[in-house]
Amino acid sequence: AGAIAASSPFGPSPAEAEAARLDAEGAFAPNASSASLLSLAKSPDPQVRIRALQTLALQNSRVGVEAVSGALDDEHPFVRAEALDLMLSLNSDGPAADRELGALAAHRDPEIRVSAALALGSEPGDSAEVLLKRLLGDEDARVKSIAAQMLQQKESAKNKSGKAKQQ
Repeated sequence: AGAIAASSPFGPSPAEAEAARLDAEGAFAPNASSASLLSLAKSPDPQVRIRALQTLALQNSRVGVEAVSGALDDEHPFVRAEALDLMLSLNSDGPAADRELGALAAHRDPEIRVSAALALGSEPGDSAEVLLKRLLGDEDARVKSIAAQMLQQKESAKNKSGKAKQQ
């Protein structure tokens, strides 16, 4: 009966139940200790890892940023995707963001490079263009395609703003 209930669409999965239990216990509270959150960030359960990483990112400490950065290499694609989103939100402006996007654009996982290319498409400045041009030579066809699209969008936006200034 337990196996049937666990796979039922009417109840939480075991992973969701574990994350909910830990949440109810305050394990993911904004003031939770970094040590306990780091331990939870290594949980076998991807949902628990994600919640721990989200709280660590919210705390915005050096330890949390390192944990989120390390999660870019997580075995689970949802954890990697969440880590990427968290990294981009932690470093959203300035030289730190440029460095982080540069590192993400060089990541071994093509999915992360695709996400980096998408993020670079909305970044102002020459450094984003330089990184996108570098991604045009990527080994992954999706990365190349997204980089080309983002460069085209940037060029189109430049042309529109140039025409608007002339008028």
